[in-house]
Amino acid sequence: MASAWEQQHVRAQRVLLALLNPQPDMLSGPWVRAYSKLRLPVDSDKVWIGGTYSASMARNMALRTVVQNGYGFLGLLGTDVIAPEDAFIKLVDAQHPLIAGFYRRNQPAYGPSALVLRQVTEKDDKGTERTRQVKDPMPLNFQWGQLVGVDLVPSGLTLIRRDLAIALLSRYPRPFETTLDIDNAEGHEDIHLLSLRAKQFGVQPAVHTGVVAEQ
Repeated sequence: MASAWEQQHVRAQRVLLALLNPQPDMLSGPWVRAYSKLRLPVDSDKVWIGGTYSASMARNMALRTVVQNGYGFLGLLGTDVIAPEDAFIKLVDAQHPLIAGFYRRNQPAYGPSALVLRQVTEKDDKGTERTRQVKDPMPLNFQWGQLVGVDLVPSGLTLIRRDLAIALLSRYPRPFETTLDIDNAEGHEDIHLLSLRAKQFGVQPAVHTGVVAEQ
């Protein structure tokens, strides 16, 4: 019989893996095969979310489920991201509050999906200087296997730790959605908004470059 400490450790490692409901014909053969081989910590669960709900609302509900049902992490996996079978094992082992695997976007530019922010100052026609934020793909000047700090992580292969989920929900009723509040994060996708809000709690979003997926 497992000791009390071992039982508590198992509960702390549990992942609720949430996947947005796709159209039946949107799942590729390679994705289905990779998903069938995906390994999770003991007593973890997989759930399909969405349906009549928006992606943001479905993820908010999944985050609450993690807190209410004693999971250690919320995992997010895109139905267009082919993850290695040990992806979430490695992400859990990293014990980082907000961490993503590495994969490249399947859009033009084909850069890393994780982004960094930089300030750009420009002058308008009247010579007035204005500053805006620009999102760039994360630099590739790292050694593979490292955890690399970024500003915005994607939602295709991501892990959110329980303590961060609790902190986010204590301040934001809908952490994945833009609401009329003080953080003024208009223009960011829902997962990018979560990254910005995590940073308000002193969390640096990170990419695990030892977890490499395909899109």
